[in-house]
This record gives sequence, C-alpha cells and structure tokens, in this order.
Amino acid sequence: MRQPHLPHYIGLYLLAVATVSGCMTTRPLGSPDLRQTVQQAPSSCQTVDQRPRGDDEFSVDHPRVAHFVNSFQTRRREFFQDALGRSGKYQPRMAAILAREGVPTELAYVPLIESGYRPSVVSPAGAAGLWQFIRETGRRYGLRIDAYVDERRDPIKSTRAAARYLRDLHDIFGSWHLSLAAYNVGAQRIVHVLERRENSTYWDMQRSLPRETNDYVPQFLAALHIASAPEAHGFAPPDHAPLQYDLVRVRHSLSLRALARLAGVPVTDLAELNPALVRSVTPPDRHGYQLRVPKGTKELFKIAYAGRRTKGREVL
Repeated sequence: MRQPHLPHYIGLYLLAVATVSGCMTTRPLGSPDLRQTVQQAPSSCQTVDQRPRGDDEFSVDHPRVAHFVNSFQTRRREFFQDALGRSGKYQPRMAAILAREGVPTELAYVPLIESGYRPSVVSPAGAAGLWQFIRETGRRYGLRIDAYVDERRDPIKSTRAAARYLRDLHDIFGSWHLSLAAYNVGAQRIVHVLERRENSTYWDMQRSLPRETNDYVPQFLAALHIASAPEAHGFAPPDHAPLQYDLVRVRHSLSLRALARLAGVPVTDLAELNPALVRSVTPPDRHGYQLRVPKGTKELFKIAYAGRRTKGREVL
C-alpha cells in the first residue's frame, strides 16, 4: 500500500529539528512536539492509534531478510546467540513497556541489532545504551545524562524513551519499516526521499538510502524471525531470566562497592541492576537516588544502611 504523502509543513518542521550527521549510527533530534504537530495535520496523516497494527510488516518474505537469517546462522552466529541469550534479562519487560506505550511488542528486539542487549555499549559516534540514543535525542525524550547518571543505559527508562520516539516516527510515516529506517538514518532523510514521490515503501527506496539503512530493517526482521522460534533455526533459547529487583532510596553519594556490602551481594550484581551509574557511585542529589537492589535484599539493606554513621538525616 502506498504511504500517504507527507504534508509539506511537516517536512519543513522535521528539517528544522533534525540533526544532520555523516554517521548513520547517530540519531536525529527527536521531539515530543512532533506528536502535536501530526495531530493537527490533515486526516491523511493519521496517528498510530488510528492505524492498523501493521503486523504483516513484521513477517516479510523478502530475499534481504532471508540473507540476514542465513548470516546470523553462519558468519554472525556467535554474536546472535550471545545477544539472544542476554535478551532474556531485558526483552520481556521491554515488551511490556512498549505495549503500554501503544507500540508493537516485536520492537523489543530492536536492541538485539542495536547493542546486542549490552547496556554499556557506546558507538564511535557517541550513541549509548541498549537503544543507542545520542545525547540530544535522549534528553529530548526525558533521559537524564550527566556526570553521574546516563539513563540511556537504563533498560527501563531508555525503553520508555525509545517507545515514544518510535511512536512519534510512526505518527509521521505510518509504516514501521519507514519508522525503523528513520530511527537509523534520521527522519529528515526519509522525508526527503518520500517527498520526491518516486518511492512509496521502504523496499522501494533502497537505492536512495545508505547501505547501513538498507540493511537495518531486514536485519531486524531476520532477528525477529529467529528470536520467535530460536530452536527451529538452530539456536538455544534465551538462557537468562528477567532481572528482578527492589527499589530503595539512597540519600548520600556512595560507591556501589559500599552499597553492595550493605546489601550483602556481589558488587557485580548491583552494577548490573544500575547500569546508569556511570561512575559507580550514586549521585549527590538533594532528594536522594532510587537504587535497584536484588529482589529480597531490600529489608537487609535498609537495616544496614540505617545503621551507618552519617551526617544529616537519611531517608529510605
């Protein structure tokens, strides 16, 4: 089906807010204001809630998808198996967040090709975290990024931001294929291609996009295809259970090592639950910092933390 042509003023709006970059791993400047702009557009530019779910977009029989299924089964087998194994820690909760935000749960597998489900990954262009946000886009979608905390690495908060960003892109393009392409190369580039009116779908515009973006959607579809039935494709299913945790509030700036002693757990467990703490210390925030501790250790931690000799009043 041919995608509706973008109203010209939406294209101009995107041109005004997009970040031009020579590296395809960077992201454009997203903006929550895009949703308001699209809602005010003519009826030919519908919102995600008005459009069909587009499930057929995620079950595409295409030679490029088949090529990447084969690539993941052979040349990139070790990478894919490792990433698929780690997905068990994050994908179930990510899917639940996407569903609450009105975004297809299939997109919870985007981090498989973005980061291999590794929260600490940073690209050469500075994109970070499971969803590989650049700083500007992350901040525009509400993520805290400073000397102490980088929420691009937080699997929960970054997924909420990614869901809203992807939803905004779909409000504009009306296609998850085009939305994913825009997530990779930037909305500005997709707008330019569509406005030439010589292409109507992602598959039609292959000659107009960089190679990385040409590969991006079929890679995702191949990853989704395998992840939906890993054993049928010769892979072991995810071997990690979803991360479970309790929340406590830490008033002072303390190292993860000291906090791990209070919780009675290895520091690696605390670091895995709190990947946004880039300096391995809680920030000196006025109202404290909400720390994740392994499930079942909250009461022990509260008792040990309250017994510390500190200056001032502590709140948990």
